[in-house]
Amino acid sequence: MKKLIFIVFNLLVCLLLQTKIYTNEICNFSKENNHNYDEIEHLTIEYENIFKQEEKQYFVYFYSLSCRHCYELKNDIIGYALCNKVRTYFVLECDKIKYGYDTNLTIGSDNIELLFIKGYPTLIEINDYVLSFNEAGKDNILKILEQKN
Repeated sequence: MKKLIFIVFNLLVCLLLQTKIYTNEICNFSKENNHNYDEIEHLTIEYENIFKQEEKQYFVYFYSLSCRHCYELKNDIIGYALCNKVRTYFVLECDKIKYGYDTNLTIGSDNIELLFIKGYPTLIEINDYVLSFNEAGKDNILKILEQKN
């Protein structure tokens, strides 16, 4: 009986390790892959729904198809979103988005009326339905993704 338990335990450990290695391979490959925004269509939301998602913690990535830095970030942000480290939603540039300079004023916001961004690309984080950070710029976003990885 002890031998059977030992064998089953070892099989489970091997299976878990194999799953972890496979998942890491997918995530590493995703980041280096040539991604397309069609891959994250299921994660694309309307601007007015930013504070209405079910998760308690998630990112929202604002991008524009005409933005050079957004294009340069595309593989990293889509790869990150596909790995589901932290749920990441995408909002495409639209007329409803408000702009401003001091985005620190948006920290603590819990509704769309109080939200504005500096420009594209921008990454915000929602924790418990409240905005916890609002960062613009390719380099800032890359640092955040590396920290949350």
